[in-house]
Amino acid sequence: MTDHYPSEDDVDLGEVFKGVVTTAEFNHRNNRGAAEFHEMPYEQKVDHFNEHIVPLYQQHGLPIRGRGRWMDFQDSLKDMWRGDKQAAIIRSADAEQAKSTGGMIALYPRLADAQQLVVPGGEPLDDLHCTVIYLGEDVRGQDPTELIDQLHYVVGNFGPIEAQIFGSAIFNSTGEDPCVVYLVGQTPDLTPLFTQLKQFVAERYPGAAEQHDPYLPHITANYGSGAGLSYEGPVTFDRIGLRWPGADQDFVL
Repeated sequence: MTDHYPSEDDVDLGEVFKGVVTTAEFNHRNNRGAAEFHEMPYEQKVDHFNEHIVPLYQQHGLPIRGRGRWMDFQDSLKDMWRGDKQAAIIRSADAEQAKSTGGMIALYPRLADAQQLVVPGGEPLDDLHCTVIYLGEDVRGQDPTELIDQLHYVVGNFGPIEAQIFGSAIFNSTGEDPCVVYLVGQTPDLTPLFTQLKQFVAERYPGAAEQHDPYLPHITANYGSGAGLSYEGPVTFDRIGLRWPGADQDFVL
């Protein structure tokens, strides 16, 4: 009987080349196909395998086992699963905790633009955003009423914000939580919006003191390492959103 993921010692990427096309039938969005996988640099193969192929094989019970000419990959994957699996679980738990207790004000791109920005295995379409103000990891016990009133006032002074994606970057590339981001700029609206809201929250919400300085507008496409981003071009933000436990609201620009 063939085991599925029986142990780290039985992993062999030789089987991946046989299974990648089959896996694509189950999930086209998260699979680049055997040809592109074969052409990836070594590091990208390892990252892509760990982030995309492994979950799909596990989901559909496809086997990866045996030994062969991919011994270097086996060693790397064993190291990853020994050292990174627990870290990935912790990062996921931390992210869910932040969503359930933290707060932020962010701009959200219109649907057509978000569809240009979403990447396989990255942030969900509805989660793509450009943070304007970070309100802290835990805003429970604070009252967002004044902030909601201020956002109603702010949207009356701004229309849809037209900007440009002018490049991409990897933030915290050598740290525990790297992320791949689109860089946003070439608009006269982002800095005034940030400045206005920063002054308002600084006096009322202590978590807002944790702002990154200087303000660098960006849209996170994916957490973790991965392939670079290719899209550059216009992006229009048509709503501003408050993310607050039990009080999420969107305001149309």
